[in-house]
Amino acid sequence: MKNKILLAIITIALVFGMTACSNGGGGGTPPEKTTPAPGTATYVSTDTNGNRYTLEITEKVNARYVAKPNDTFKLTVELYKSGDYEVALVYKGTVSSAVNNNTEVKISITVNGKPLNITIKGVEMTVIEGEIVNENGQPVVTAPGSSLSTVFVSITALGDWLASQPDNTYDKPYTVKLNVSSFGEDLHYWDNGERVGLFKYTLRQNITKYISLDLSDSTMTSIGELFIWRLNNIKSVTIPNSVTRIEKNSFENDAITAINANAANKDYSSQDGILYNKEKTTLIRYPAGKTGETFTIPDSVKNIGPSSFLNTSLKSITINNNVTSISEMAFAYCLNLTSITIPSSVSSIYHGTFTNTGLTSSL
Repeated sequence: MKNKILLAIITIALVFGMTACSNGGGGGTPPEKTTPAPGTATYVSTDTNGNRYTLEITEKVNARYVAKPNDTFKLTVELYKSGDYEVALVYKGTVSSAVNNNTEVKISITVNGKPLNITIKGVEMTVIEGEIVNENGQPVVTAPGSSLSTVFVSITALGDWLASQPDNTYDKPYTVKLNVSSFGEDLHYWDNGERVGLFKYTLRQNITKYISLDLSDSTMTSIGELFIWRLNNIKSVTIPNSVTRIEKNSFENDAITAINANAANKDYSSQDGILYNKEKTTLIRYPAGKTGETFTIPDSVKNIGPSSFLNTSLKSITINNNVTSISEMAFAYCLNLTSITIPSSVSSIYHGTFTNTGLTSSL
């Protein structure tokens, strides 16, 4: 039976050929005419099972990129298994047809004898219908359904997409997957008198667009201090398996409700949106925007990290009998905190732990 696939894909990179000009030599020699290099467009998406689809189209005729018949393409399908990707199909061919009506481009391609029909509209590309099979005619994936996540491979592409979307509400955020190696901190922009990198600048320019940020496909190894500070349009963050270092106060944000670690990450883990080290012996961050009035720290935890409960709205916290140390500013600015249980196992409490709390009792 044919396996029908409805696949929504977002344009995430569009590379245009650059035009070089020569002024020529002396004696009135006319400028040399040059043509731009072929452009390549790359589109990436994941389905509800985490499988990833990458389509690259390279123009055959050298011009500013618009998909046309006979352009070459490469389709890669990667299956998501146990926190990693496994390549299931790589297919190269040429675009069979492309019709541009000025508002959208409809493309037809063939993969192992099976047609796929694709529509590109603005920055979005949608595989409307078709089958993806291997060279033996066997289905590569089961039908992913219509609920797909977008993967952007540049912060600029993410910004362009957000700018094209209508305002939404905090309780209905856009799910955004970002695949980058850094947050563009080497670039600086001035925003309300503050010097910020590309990521913060982009999100602040779209502050009325609320998102759940999934970095599972990103390749950065560290997340810096105050990473999402003053980005109250981010509701949750999923960190990638590549991250080996998270600075203190990285997730200082009153709006964030969940910090999730990719299951394949070797250094970090999460439970109920709370971030821990891999072994869950250190509690790193309880999200400030997480709802609930009481919390009991799990028995596996031995260390409560710096600023781990900063600005939370919790009223009561119970610390287990295995905790031995509470780091600096751990419960600072917990204005609603009126009760906390500290067991005799705790031998170290660092400075500023209870700065500006509402504590009326501690045991």
